[in-house]
Amino acid sequence: MSERQPSDELAQLLKRMEQAELSAAEKSQLNELLQSDAEALEQFVRYQAIDAHLAWRFTATPGMDDPLAAIAFAENETRALDPKSIRTHFLQRHGWLLAIAALLVGLFIGFPLGLGVQNEPPEDVAIATLTSIGPGTKWSDPFGRALKIGAALEKGWINLDAGTIELTFSSGATVNIDGPASFAIDSPLRGFLNYGAVRVHAPESARDFAVGTASMEVVDLGTEFDLSVSEQSGAAEINVVDGLVDLYLSSAGRANRIQSLSAGESAAIDSSGEITSIQGGAADPRLLAHWRLDENADDTIVADSSPHHFDGKLNMPTSRRSRAGKAGQALELGVDGFVDFSEHLSALTSTNAFTLTAWVRNANDIVFSVSDGTNRQRIQFELEENWLYYGWQQGDRFDRISASVPPWLPDRWRHVAVSVSGGSVTLYLDGRALIEPKRMGGVINTRAIAPIQLKNPTSAYLGRVPSNHVQEEQFLGGELDDVQLYGRALDEVAIHYLFEHPGETLPHKQN
Repeated sequence: MSERQPSDELAQLLKRMEQAELSAAEKSQLNELLQSDAEALEQFVRYQAIDAHLAWRFTATPGMDDPLAAIAFAENETRALDPKSIRTHFLQRHGWLLAIAALLVGLFIGFPLGLGVQNEPPEDVAIATLTSIGPGTKWSDPFGRALKIGAALEKGWINLDAGTIELTFSSGATVNIDGPASFAIDSPLRGFLNYGAVRVHAPESARDFAVGTASMEVVDLGTEFDLSVSEQSGAAEINVVDGLVDLYLSSAGRANRIQSLSAGESAAIDSSGEITSIQGGAADPRLLAHWRLDENADDTIVADSSPHHFDGKLNMPTSRRSRAGKAGQALELGVDGFVDFSEHLSALTSTNAFTLTAWVRNANDIVFSVSDGTNRQRIQFELEENWLYYGWQQGDRFDRISASVPPWLPDRWRHVAVSVSGGSVTLYLDGRALIEPKRMGGVINTRAIAPIQLKNPTSAYLGRVPSNHVQEEQFLGGELDDVQLYGRALDEVAIHYLFEHPGETLPHKQN
């Protein structure tokens, strides 16, 4: 990429404009320069469009309380913008950019020149530091900044023509960029890869560090991954070196989806946001437990048929336990029955992501819970009247994400599921997502948590929570069958498969 650089005069004025420090004299100077120099005008429009694109892509859409939902919305509205063609594309797609023309002849001289969305006063704060430079490295910088170790970098594009550089974000995340590449620094916890290749490492301090592409958002859950995007096709490839990542996928005509990948797994995603292949360990959907609930009526052990053998203990009269179920037999838990699998708590709460699915009938309360045995630390999955909930409590704060459902009809089996990953929650009924992935609760607007984030959990149950936010014990109060627990966030395709095949776990080709 051998792009022309702005003149020293234009670069300095652009820098002043970015910092909202242009004086009246400098505004006049910029207007005169842009009216007299066609090349300067072209470069001005180009960099304004890039700034607008960054702001549009990474600024929350009004009315959207989930930043990732806002990003997905923006992705559905536009394709990725290559800096090479961004000026033409923006002028074609956004008539408001034509206001630049009016500004350039002085009609808007009293207004700020920047087109980027600025909800807060601009801050001249370094987001990342250039910590390593490989041999033969060349870059194109709009402000003519020197390529040197220790350089402080603010929000904006890095166009790397050749070589390799390492950025260390203020959050602690490191991003190694291999040129040719176009990468945007957006915040201490986010970047955007237009094309090229990066390796990202996120320590605990940078948990949830995200890298966006044209077709997805990659959220790093304290791990390391390689990501590449083709400049020609926009297709992406990701390989997880260590830990776990979540892919937030968005494509036209489909609901937003979450795909989890763990160490050793890789995936290819086309420019429309569709997964074209998953390899390595991704063929295994990471089944943690499968409680078929088919045991004899006199057996107090609830067997886990998965290779992990996370067997539970039945707490109810055995004479009530076995009934004809959706697949084989089922548990009739009644008003106070439950299954205790606290013995396996450490294994069941060691994952950042999980999915729980179950068949329920004539029930109206808790399906699953993990807690510290009090009302202070807890996650719970429950149904109530015309609602399905995922709730959590930390200290004296209780919050939940909910979805409305049709009335729970008597004597009818319903398939319910919840998936949690990267702080996002999706609720399902009968194989269909009821909501887009949500991060924030609807009670006091706190972020959803997974069991691994609970402090000192001591108990895990099917059909019971020992103490809720008003210090009351709760039970399922109905029948339960075919409960499955996965150590990743399953997508709607996988959930629908389980709904269509009661009693079966996901085949290795699924998810």
